[in-house]
Amino acid sequence: MKTLQSTQTMRSQDQEAHQAQLLRRMKVKNSLKKTVRWSTLASALGLLSIPVFQAQAAIFWPGGTGNPNKNQDFQEGYDTGTQDCRDAPIACGVKLYPMIKEQGYGETEPNDHILNADGLLLGQFYHGNTLGAFDEDWYYVTTDKPSQKLTVYFLADPGNFTDTGGWVLRVRDLNGNIIAAFDSSTGNADAGGQNAGDGGDTPQNTSPVDSAKITEVTLGKTGTYYISVASKENGGDYRGYNIAARLENTGQVTANPDENRFDTETEPNNDTNHADPLRSHVAMVGTFGRTLIKKTKITTPAKTDYEYFYKGCTAEKLADPANSTWYGFNDNSCDCDVTKDPVTGDPLDPVHPDPNDVDPPGGNPIPPAQIDNPDFACYAEETITPAKTEWIGIFSYDTDVYSYTSEGNEQLRIQICTRTECEFDRVHLKVQRGDTEVLLMDGPIEPGQVIDLGASLPGEYFFTFRAEKTGIDSDTGDPKVIDLVGPYDVLLMGTKMPNKAQ
Repeated sequence: MKTLQSTQTMRSQDQEAHQAQLLRRMKVKNSLKKTVRWSTLASALGLLSIPVFQAQAAIFWPGGTGNPNKNQDFQEGYDTGTQDCRDAPIACGVKLYPMIKEQGYGETEPNDHILNADGLLLGQFYHGNTLGAFDEDWYYVTTDKPSQKLTVYFLADPGNFTDTGGWVLRVRDLNGNIIAAFDSSTGNADAGGQNAGDGGDTPQNTSPVDSAKITEVTLGKTGTYYISVASKENGGDYRGYNIAARLENTGQVTANPDENRFDTETEPNNDTNHADPLRSHVAMVGTFGRTLIKKTKITTPAKTDYEYFYKGCTAEKLADPANSTWYGFNDNSCDCDVTKDPVTGDPLDPVHPDPNDVDPPGGNPIPPAQIDNPDFACYAEETITPAKTEWIGIFSYDTDVYSYTSEGNEQLRIQICTRTECEFDRVHLKVQRGDTEVLLMDGPIEPGQVIDLGASLPGEYFFTFRAEKTGIDSDTGDPKVIDLVGPYDVLLMGTKMPNKAQ
């Protein structure tokens, strides 16, 4: 019996020790096992993917400090609610946000430049922090096929996931040129869920990702693209955020099935043999790839400017009606007009910064009124702008060609920048029928401009977009063109006429 009792006592002690160990593990907020359990729940609720625990950056996991006294780290709340945590983890305070914030991925500082950007593992959220107005975090993704669609998911910090306002996200090409920019503010009014679809008001349980700010852009060429995150008007200063990216194949000009459908260009489409087909009333989204041809050094010489003001003039004196008779004060300004004394009408000879300059340059003595009361003296304040040297890039831009097959006797209405906010002023458009020399148009088109053309004969019509030339650089002799920065879209609307051409 003693042996049995000892065995039972030891077994009971082992069970208690094992139970205590389990409880301690449950109180470790970011323990690996709890994270796995939460991750399974997160995957079921619609997160991008199950977290991966290999840390790509130095992520601090609370409880992983090596402190031998775990009670010191996790004593708070240990004695109360432990059984509730096992029976009802959600009621115990198990939240969805650790699955997003603490997957084991995060930015590495410094990552403020294209040369030290952090790579994004597709489908995984990364946690970042904006350390101030001048902190811009850079990330990159790499495409393996042309014309892939990049989707960026953006969430704020766990305190309020859906408060995404305060940042600007920019998508850049291999050279760092901006091809798209997005405001992080989301239009989602209901961050708490969607209707369950049962005809009532029952909200549908959703994860924070369902309310993420989602932006999309088509990446034309295969290669590396960068995503930068910066504070907008100090709205993101000293705040955390979560960012994830996905790439999808778009296929050959495939439209989305919803009412906001659009097509995307496929590269290369630089000639009529590789033209992307336009569909009537469906916008085609694209970008003009550009290549740096050369850099030009521009030097601006130093410049000295003078501003003239009455020495005794202050805001308080300007506000006092008794001083309205002072020089220039009746104009509610401290500036003095050196060409005309407001009392005598004679030209003023300003006192320059040299305090010993009692007889200013120009040979004219200081007027007596200025000697008797120096407050009336017109002083010159010198501002020196130092010389500046900068490099100006000269670029060439890709040509984008689109095609449309008409049955003839059709009116074609063409517009650009109907779905996107274009950053360029105009682009050159050439419209021709087939491979013939029959031109319907050969000139510039601007965002918002509507051009109507007539396709009288059946056949294929080509729409060629290229940079608009503005002249020749007098210093270098290089052609000057309108910079085609950022995305654009082309919308063609065909209207068949009642009587078809024979």
